[in-house]
Amino acid sequence: PFIFPAPKVNGVFVTGNFCPKLSSYPTDIAQRYDLSGFDYGELLTPQQVTEKILMDGSTSWSRIAIAGLEKRIKVSSELIDSQPWDVVIIVDALPDEIFHIGGGDVQVENEVFRGLDRLVETILSRMKEGDNLLLVSDHGFSPVVGVVFINEWLRRKGYLAKNASILTRTLTNLGVNWDLFSRPGLASRAY
Repeated sequence: PFIFPAPKVNGVFVTGNFCPKLSSYPTDIAQRYDLSGFDYGELLTPQQVTEKILMDGSTSWSRIAIAGLEKRIKVSSELIDSQPWDVVIIVDALPDEIFHIGGGDVQVENEVFRGLDRLVETILSRMKEGDNLLLVSDHGFSPVVGVVFINEWLRRKGYLAKNASILTRTLTNLGVNWDLFSRPGLASRAY
């Protein structure tokens, strides 16, 4: 997401959403593979997306998003199988998008997670002994409990030097910091 145009890498790069248009490197990848699942269509503002969802319905938009995931799984498999790789990185924003678009529709949410399970299965089935899998989520839809805020940890250990504002220094001295949000209580509920 957000990287445009596709940078020249020692391998393959296909842009994700939040880009003006689909871009890939090498450029002929788009002729050899069906990258339509990576093309997130026209770039819309959040207000325009909300208006379209209200007009078309969240189920219609959710179905389009799920169909795009199926295409990304297929082409990701083909690209993984195309040659030996040192590293494969796949970023998919569908869980985040679907909860914004179709959150609350249990059938849609189940379809999304079944699709994501297929993506993980696709990757796992191609892994060899000695390979490692790192699965990361930027956030979830649950209370903030037992979270590690890496910058806060680095700052406390003295590895991260920041020029804090007077307000930040004052709040820190009063005990208000990211750790406060990681514990159950009023602060994490407000967060």
